[in-house]
Amino acid sequence: MAWLKVTIANLKIFFKQYGRQILLALLLIGMILVVGYHCPFYTVTHIRCPGCGMTRALLALLAGNWRLSLAWHPMLIPTVVLGLGAAYFFKKNPRLAMALVWIWVILMIGCWIYRLIYVFPYDYLWLS
Repeated sequence: MAWLKVTIANLKIFFKQYGRQILLALLLIGMILVVGYHCPFYTVTHIRCPGCGMTRALLALLAGNWRLSLAWHPMLIPTVVLGLGAAYFFKKNPRLAMALVWIWVILMIGCWIYRLIYVFPYDYLWLS
């Protein structure tokens, strides 16, 4: 496995190329752990963002609770499916990949508007 050979020279090249990005990511993670994370969209507008609840939905889905996942954010599963489809077709058929992205955008905006009208005013999920 020659490609797995880790040398000091290879590490120096890697950190020279990606060192700033790694440092920035570590700083952001540290800030989130110390200060806590608050959605910037919600902080500025006081309106729930289109992706609000997506992380909770992913955690519920990974725990095997797909009903709770759909309650937190019904677009999680279509996001994963369309995202994988777009990634697969990106090199082979870029037009199809862009069509999948636009389908996702339209579905996401539609879901967001529905949730703004029917779900978020009651905030029953956000209390737990």
